[in-house]
Amino acid sequence: MQLYLNNFATTLLAPADADADQFSVPPDEAALLVGLDGANYYCLTAVLRDDLGREVAWEIIRVTSKSGGMLTVQRHQEGTTALNLEAGAELHLRLTAAALMTLQEQVKSLSERVSELETPEQPGADGVLLDASGNQLTDHMNNLLTGVSE
Repeated sequence: MQLYLNNFATTLLAPADADADQFSVPPDEAALLVGLDGANYYCLTAVLRDDLGREVAWEIIRVTSKSGGMLTVQRHQEGTTALNLEAGAELHLRLTAAALMTLQEQVKSLSERVSELETPEQPGADGVLLDASGNQLTDHMNNLLTGVSE
């Protein structure tokens, strides 16, 4: 499961070429990435900047485990390309499109399941409509609402 953390950022202490599966970062910053138990991960965005400080390239990576300041990573996630990263390259925990799409799909699925569990309004014995709790339904003038007979 993807884990989240507000405002996390760190930098690489050593270069990492596009094939590297471990990143060296300050241990005190790596310590903030809690809950990496094999099934959980964090998505970080590696950022390259130009000489003017503008962001010019990005790579989304998954951090799957850590030991001290060494992060084990899965590269080029969510359609990004693995970058050759220099020491000092920035890593940020940012919300990604894939994370939002996953959340959207989960909310939709949950909403559909809840709808299936809801009881449709059924008329009472005298034809009066009842809500799911069995209460009689009325209009704004307190007239009882009845079903249409076929």
